Amino acid sequence: MKRETYMFGVRGEQYGIWNAIRKCWQFGICEDTPMLAVSRLFQKIGDDARKFRFEARVLPPEMRQTTPEPALLTELARKDREIKRLNRSVQHGRWVKFALGDGENYCSVCKTPQPWFYGNGYQEYDYCPYCGAKMDETGSATDGGK
Repeated sequence: MKRETYMFGVRGEQYGIWNAIRKCWQFGICEDTPMLAVSRLFQKIGDDARKFRFEARVLPPEMRQTTPEPALLTELARKDREIKRLNRSVQHGRWVKFALGDGENYCSVCKTPQPWFYGNGYQEYDYCPYCGAKMDETGSATDGGK
């Protein structure tokens, strides 16, 4: 098995533990990657999981877990709420040129001018490297001298 497949699995596949001696599935393990299946095996039986007879294999469709566990569903819902809250709290700004001076740029949110050694490179960034504000054309902060 390739390392990427072992670590990340294949989209849509689930893995369990196959006993090569008995020729049957054991321990009721159903995970998204082979690495997680082996880890779950170690949790269940300890160092006996090192035996050559146990292999992580793709589960047949009738053995796959179709609905997530209730605890996992509540955790996923909490993470979704957190991501939505973070997306709402992102400040938006834009790059503004100084009205006076040699045309240096600054962030409309934190008012930090870009250092002289960066040249005009900040205008290509989507985020301010100092305050993390997302830069777009419709900045909500006041931009001073345009």
